[in-house]
Amino acid sequence: MTKYSFLIASSDPKIREMAREAISEEGHEPILCGDGEEALESAQSPKPFPIRLLVLEAFLPKSDGFEVVRILSEIPQTKDVPTLMILNPKNTIYSIKRLMGRKFS
Repeated sequence: MTKYSFLIASSDPKIREMAREAISEEGHEPILCGDGEEALESAQSPKPFPIRLLVLEAFLPKSDGFEVVRILSEIPQTKDVPTLMILNPKNTIYSIKRLMGRKFS
C-alpha cells in the first residue's frame, strides 16, 4: 500500500482529533493545522509521504481557506493536490468520515 499525507486545517480541536484517528487507522500520515498560516507552512515543508488531499475550513483564523488554496495553487509541489473546502464546520466530521471511506492507493 502506498502511504500518503493528508493535511487537515480546522480551528476545532475535536475535528482535528477525529481526522487524525481516521487517517491513522487507514495507515496514512495526518498533518493537522489549527489555522491558515500553519496550513501554509505545513503544506510547504518536507514530508516523508506525498500529500494526497487538503481538507480546509473556509473561514480559518489568520489566513482563510480560500487564501490558502490560492497560494498553494501557485506552488509546484502543491498545485495539483485535490482540496476539500468545508464551508460549514458542523458538517466537517461527516465529510471526512465519508471521504476516508474511500481507499487511496
